Amino acid sequence: MSRKQLAIVGSIVGLVLIAIIVLLATGGSPSGQLAQLTKDARGDAVVSDGVDPPRDLSLADVHEARVELIASQIVFQAEMAAPIPKRLPEESLEWSWEILEGGSETWTVSAEASGDNLVASVLQEQGRYGASTNDNTLPGGVDYSGNTIFVRLNAQQIEGFPTVFTWRLITSLDGDRDDPASAAASDTAPESGLGEYPPPS
Repeated sequence: MSRKQLAIVGSIVGLVLIAIIVLLATGGSPSGQLAQLTKDARGDAVVSDGVDPPRDLSLADVHEARVELIASQIVFQAEMAAPIPKRLPEESLEWSWEILEGGSETWTVSAEASGDNLVASVLQEQGRYGASTNDNTLPGGVDYSGNTIFVRLNAQQIEGFPTVFTWRLITSLDGDRDDPASAAASDTAPESGLGEYPPPS
């Protein structure tokens, strides 16, 4: 084998080794990594028909979403394309995580910012359970920092709440919460498919 052929073979072997190292470091595949982070394209919020559309669509634009266990709480997180306002004089902004088991929606975890209020709630779609921070019945809480909102659930205190599920986040920014005819901007994460809890390793 000539020196040129040896050099080519050596280069191929080197590239294969690099690929193996990258796969091991990322947990196997780029798609698995994206499923864990559930990144969403910026600037893809869409506006419905209606009057008085929202002025800043980036408020409804999801950049990244995830659901993970932190300490003993299941934490629903959404990082938005713009900082979450401390006050929304006319608009309302809602985050809704649809929870699915076996392909059917069984629970909804949501948060809503309206005026200077921020409220979180959890609702069992096919049962009687419902709780909210508005009346202090929610076992958990809601807060935000910069662009990111966090809904924290003490899920072990909610009878029947699943420990394994898939999910989809839908946002809705209503241009005028007092006008039923107003337009709304919305976004969905993941862009396709569903997120997983627990996240894939």
